[in-house]
Amino acid sequence: MKKYIIGFLLIIGVILGYSWTQPDEYTITKSLEMNKPVNYVFSQINDFQNWKKWSAWYQEDPQMKISISEPSLGIGARQQWESEKSGSGYQVTRNYVHNQKLSHQLVFTAPFKGGAMSYIVFDDLDEKKTRVTWTLKSQNNSFFEKFLFWTIIEREIGNKIQTSLQNISDLKR
Repeated sequence: MKKYIIGFLLIIGVILGYSWTQPDEYTITKSLEMNKPVNYVFSQINDFQNWKKWSAWYQEDPQMKISISEPSLGIGARQQWESEKSGSGYQVTRNYVHNQKLSHQLVFTAPFKGGAMSYIVFDDLDEKKTRVTWTLKSQNNSFFEKFLFWTIIEREIGNKIQTSLQNISDLKR
C-alpha cells in the first residue's frame, strides 16, 4: 500500500512540476487551405451574423444565447454569448484589413474570468483558394491556468478552431 501512495504522490509531483514550467503566455495556431475565394472566406469571419453557420462553439451548444451588435462587422462589432457548455463572454473586432486580416479581443466572464486576442490572417493563394491562419494568444496568469492549458485548453480550443475552419471550407456558396 505504501508503494502505491508513494507512486501516486510521485505522479502528482511530476504533473505539478511540468505544469509549473509552462510559459506565461500561450499561443494556439491552426491553419487550413480552402477552395474558396478570399473575399468569401473573409466575409464569413468578419460578419458575426455568419458565425452561426460554421462556429464549432455554436454547434456544440445550440441553446447558446447570443447577441450581436449592429453593425455586425468591422471595427467595434461585438458578439456576446452565454452558454452552459462554453461559459459566458464577448468578443470585439479590434482591427482588420479587408481580405487580409482580422483581430478580435475576447473577454471571458464565466466560469472563469480572463481574456485573449484572436488573430486571423487570410492568404489569397489564387482566385479560388485561400489559406486561413487563426491564432489565439493569452496569458497563463496562475499555476491553475498553466495546468489547464497543458491538460485541456490547447487541445479543446485548437480542435474547435480547426473544426470551425473546416466548417467554413465545407459551406456551400
